Amino acid sequence: MPNSYYCELKDIADAFEKLLDVEYIYTLKSKSSENGTKELHIRFLREHLYHLSGLQHFEDVVKLKLIREHKRSSKDFFYDLKLGYLTTADIKKSKSYTIDKQKRLYYLLQLEKLLDTNKKIYDFDGIIHGKDHDFKSKIKATYLLKNVENITDNVFIFLDKGILDAVYSTVSIISPGDDYSRGQHEECMLIKKKFLKKNTTETLFIHPSYFRKHLELAESEQDYINKTPELRAILDSIKNDKKE
Repeated sequence: MPNSYYCELKDIADAFEKLLDVEYIYTLKSKSSENGTKELHIRFLREHLYHLSGLQHFEDVVKLKLIREHKRSSKDFFYDLKLGYLTTADIKKSKSYTIDKQKRLYYLLQLEKLLDTNKKIYDFDGIIHGKDHDFKSKIKATYLLKNVENITDNVFIFLDKGILDAVYSTVSIISPGDDYSRGQHEECMLIKKKFLKKNTTETLFIHPSYFRKHLELAESEQDYINKTPELRAILDSIKNDKKE
């Protein structure tokens, strides 16, 4: 857990702007498709930042009131943060600036890192399955990503479907005390890639069992294999078996 969850709103906008040139591609196991897999794509738009930040709930901040009263767009909100019109100093005294909201903003700043390192994805049924009782979630989402940060914080990223098939956007990010993945069906992630609009692709994850069944990946995924001891061990084991 960090010593402080404090972060500047401008830094959040700057970090989110970098994601506008990024697309994540998840390949998941699927029993219903012909080839046994399905893909989902995660893309980002400037207007997504408003709801991701959770600042629409800060009703006692004058500048946010003016944004709502003048019916400024979600895209305008992005530039208000980017250009420093709305800052952390403006929201610090709000009664809504709780530790949970601070954590939400802090992990929003870390969103790219969270998506880069995430390995757990769940179907989300719209229900929070608590230890003592279940309740309906206020967040509308199709998938739930889970990250464990520094052991103490569970961080959950909610994804919902956009207009295009298989294209999703991040709709919320929270770090509650409860485990929101409890009772949800975990999908099997086979491959995860990060596509940059500069026409470069980075492989972020290959499931070892999937790799063992698709050794042809060794030719195209050499960079990822070289930095992944578990996959290198699989190749070495196969080479040794052939020698014997």
